[in-house]
Amino acid sequence: MFGSSSSSSNNNLPLSQQFQWEAWLFDSMVQNVPIEHLLATLKQQGFTQQDIENTIQRLADSPAYVVARQKQHIIQQHHSRLHIEEQHRRHNTNNTTVLTEANLTPEGFEYLYHQNQAAYFPKSLEHWPQIQEWDLDFFETHYGHVEVEAQVGREANPQYQRDFKSICQRMPLSKVIQSIRKNPTSNDIYLAAKNAPFTNEGLQSILQSIPTISGILTETYPPETTALWIGPAGTLTQLHHDWCNALFVQLHGRKEFTLIPANQAPYVYNRFQRFADVNPKHWDQEQFPLFAHATPQTIVLEPGDALFIPVGWWHQVESLDVSISMTFSNFIWNNVYPWAFPKESLSY
Repeated sequence: MFGSSSSSSNNNLPLSQQFQWEAWLFDSMVQNVPIEHLLATLKQQGFTQQDIENTIQRLADSPAYVVARQKQHIIQQHHSRLHIEEQHRRHNTNNTTVLTEANLTPEGFEYLYHQNQAAYFPKSLEHWPQIQEWDLDFFETHYGHVEVEAQVGREANPQYQRDFKSICQRMPLSKVIQSIRKNPTSNDIYLAAKNAPFTNEGLQSILQSIPTISGILTETYPPETTALWIGPAGTLTQLHHDWCNALFVQLHGRKEFTLIPANQAPYVYNRFQRFADVNPKHWDQEQFPLFAHATPQTIVLEPGDALFIPVGWWHQVESLDVSISMTFSNFIWNNVYPWAFPKESLSY
């Protein structure tokens, strides 16, 4: 995050000529950060008090600042409404974030679907043959020759989710599996949904072998609405939300989910597209004070378990073992929603 010790300034240049720091200052002013904090932070970077005060005055006099303050007021009103809705939700649901021990039936699922309620379905799909069949050996034997896109070098780039395209490489699936075997605990390599594995014709026969979930999912599994995840223990998908509803099914190994309701968006510091800045398991109270209002809940999925992740719900996912999973978004109900994301990062 901008403003950490990893960011530095060129002390030979005035604040007005250092875009990132001036952008941070502008954003902080819009959000009413106390001037004492602004001065202390910028002085630590080597800027003089006179330079800082002059820049603050110049920004405060700009038309952009007036408009930004108006927009910020609207955003704060929206966040207040979300906060009120969240307080009512907690009261009505006895403060339960994720419905646990749910039954995967069409009638019950439809109610959860339209209530935007996350739900955990333990052992609901343990009868699937894939629970017994799927492991690294299975995929290497039957699909190792198929060329796939995978994420490589994640550990060298802390922003691997935001810089997704820069870490993607094409390779035979067997090479992905060999890398996992070589480093069974790592966050460095991952075949994930965003790599769209089923767009490869060589993997599409998998979809024909998946049992149907009648009354919830369509009878066939279109490649664009079905995803495969293969990775070592330690793979981490940082806190984010999806743009549609998803049914996550664990087939091999275990995965730990941390989920936060959609209404709690004001607490997770969402400054770039659908990603949050805060790590719900290790967060700085001074840096992210609003996160104290969030109610994260942890669920560990084992083979045969399913998890419904409603559209907009925040979730962070960590593999506890070498893991194979699938996600499905081919529900029989509408699953297309309008989203507006900033095209550029708002983090400095």
